[in-house]
Amino acid sequence: MRIILARHGETDYNKNKLVQGHTDIPLNEEGISQGIAAGKKIEGYTIDVAYSSTLGRAFDTARYMLDNSNSEENKNLSVIKDKRLIEKSYGEYEGVSFAEYGAGLKAGETRGMELDSDAADRVEAFFKEKHEEHPDKTILAVCHGGLIRSFLTQKGIKEVGRGVIVNTSVSVLDYDGERFELIEFTEEGFKAVLTQAPYRVSAMKEGDEGEYTVNDVTDWIIYTDEMSIDPNTAYLL
Repeated sequence: MRIILARHGETDYNKNKLVQGHTDIPLNEEGISQGIAAGKKIEGYTIDVAYSSTLGRAFDTARYMLDNSNSEENKNLSVIKDKRLIEKSYGEYEGVSFAEYGAGLKAGETRGMELDSDAADRVEAFFKEKHEEHPDKTILAVCHGGLIRSFLTQKGIKEVGRGVIVNTSVSVLDYDGERFELIEFTEEGFKAVLTQAPYRVSAMKEGDEGEYTVNDVTDWIIYTDEMSIDPNTAYLL
């Protein structure tokens, strides 16, 4: 079974760096544009079955992708919601800023957050069931960044740091019912703007903007040629 695994488009919570989790925040205008543009990412595929999280931001992204993939077959597909594709529950962190979330994790505060391993297990169970139903088909599954990171990392498919699955990124996997093989992992660039000068980096100042890829960021750390920058030394939009 071929799996096209995608994250939803941008929401206002994404834009404002707030933790979403199970909170049902809709796509904003940028997220709608991203969903439409993401249709090109699946142009080379005829999707047999399409699934999404039960949250609107994922369902709507799946619909935009299918409708803008230059395929009448894809346009005619229904999107099936499945609760196993919902984002990780972040417990009492939902609605708080990324800064508070990061500080809480550093202090060892779980605040009722779902374990990465539990989130990954439900995604694996979903794909195992779908393989039994559609072993030779191509499926689209649109869900969430935290969930995708947990799944890829916990199942030993690819080590992925927090915050690096960007909006509408697409990963492609093959699955034989036992083993997942990662075929494609999109490394899309994104811009980061310093909202405060790093404390110990004299060459960088407030307002500096850079272009980064997922390889530049691991667990809230940006690696440069000469140093690493983390939330303790810089604040990023």
